[in-house]
Amino acid sequence: MGFTHAYFPIYAFDAYSIHNDRWAFARKGDGYLALMASAGFELIRQGRYADRELRSDSLNNIWLCHLGQRQLDGDFQDFQQKVLALPVTTDHHSIVCTTLRNETLSFAWEGPFLRDGVAQALSGFKHYDSAFIMADYPCQQMDVAFGEDLLRLNFERPEGAEAT
Repeated sequence: MGFTHAYFPIYAFDAYSIHNDRWAFARKGDGYLALMASAGFELIRQGRYADRELRSDSLNNIWLCHLGQRQLDGDFQDFQQKVLALPVTTDHHSIVCTTLRNETLSFAWEGPFLRDGVAQALSGFKHYDSAFIMADYPCQQMDVAFGEDLLRLNFERPEGAEAT
């Protein structure tokens, strides 16, 4: 396709802003989003993906996402200013950045993902892990529990059944 992209449906946000064609910010209620593309992007304004896609015309690109909330990060303007002031260093294959919670993150195509210099696992997690469901991937059966209610989903193919 020759580009990378991010879903950014401006109609679904209460507010949004674009800074220097490199940072996109959005607010929904008291939650905040910041997306950065190291190679820059454009908000698509025409066609099928109009007003819902950020497109970067570079395959050598790194996307970065920060999430925030009013309770921790102030109003939407404060959030944007804080994110724009954070140090970010990128090249074609790696990134080093500081988060809003003052952690240093480092990641590249080669090598481990580091948080404050400590390698973080990128695999071995449950497919679903919440208060209502815990399941490995792939799973043959999944139990979804809420209070006294239980929904059991069985994904096993009956003997002799063909895949569709």
